[in-house]
Parts: sequence; C-alpha cells; structure tokens
Amino acid sequence: MLKKPLAEERIGILGGVFDPVHKGHVALAKSAIQELSLSWLYIVPAGIPPHKKPPLFSISERLTMLTAAFKKQKKIRVSDFEIARKRTTYTWQTLAHFKRKTKARLVFIMGADNIPEIKKWKRPARIFKLATIAVAARPGYKPLKDYPEYREKMTCFPMKPVDLSSTEIRKSLAATQGR
Repeated sequence: MLKKPLAEERIGILGGVFDPVHKGHVALAKSAIQELSLSWLYIVPAGIPPHKKPPLFSISERLTMLTAAFKKQKKIRVSDFEIARKRTTYTWQTLAHFKRKTKARLVFIMGADNIPEIKKWKRPARIFKLATIAVAARPGYKPLKDYPEYREKMTCFPMKPVDLSSTEIRKSLAATQGR
C-alpha cells in the first residue's frame, strides 16, 4: 500500500524490464532521487513487456534481483503492480494507478535512449498529463535539446555514466551458455 504523501512531495516511477537489473539501474535511481528531489522512487518491473521480446529471467528472478539491488536504499521501493496484473501494462496505465493512490507529483524516469520511442508508446499524451517526464542523459544517445518537440514537455537530469546495459549482460550470458 502506498503511503499518502503531502501534496508537495514528488514520487518517481522507474519502469522497465530489468532483465537483469544492474549497477546502471541503481545509479539511475540514485541520481533521480538526488537530482529531482524525490521523496520516494518506485521501481516497477514489467510483467509482460509490450515492446520487447519475453525476458530472459522469470518474474520471480527479476523481483528477487531488484529487491536485493535496492534493499539498502531507504527511499526506493519495488512495486509489483505491473506483474500482479498478469497482462501487458502500458506506462500510462501504471502512472494512472499511482496517480489514484497519491496526491504527490509524479515524475516518470527514463533514459535518453527512450526519447525517440515515446511517440510509439500507447497514449503518449496521457503520459505527459499524468507525470513530469525526467530524462537521464546517456552516452551515445542524442540529448533532450536535440528533440525540439519534447523540450517543453520533458526535463533532463545528469547521471554519472555507467558503461553497462542489460542487453550487453544478456549477450554475454548467451555467449557463455552457447546460445
């Protein structure tokens, strides 16, 4: 159950497949809390990702990894909202769920790699209405300033670069397992 915060509180939502979770996700979460003055940050793993192939790790394994990765972070909670729905859940639905539960301002956290993709997401206009969109700069991806259509709708925050991605980890695992 969500805590009922004061109206001036800001709650961050960081969604993803987290297949697997890694130090880049942890760095992103910590940077978001600090740079965006968040009261809380909810990590929301996708049960059935709408835009990606099925995860390598099971729901149970991903939840266990996320809980372990964030257990020492006092302002971070792992939410099973999308997993509990047992069907594809879109970002706008997740944000609407959290909006119903709190009077706090919602801040949706994403990496710069997602900027060109957001127009392909379900109901992007609804996403912009439900939350402030905060973009973490990522090396190798165009910065927010290069997207004039989003400059007024999103905010950018700095993050120390972490040279690691879930895709790289999965490729490495597949290579060692002969896949």
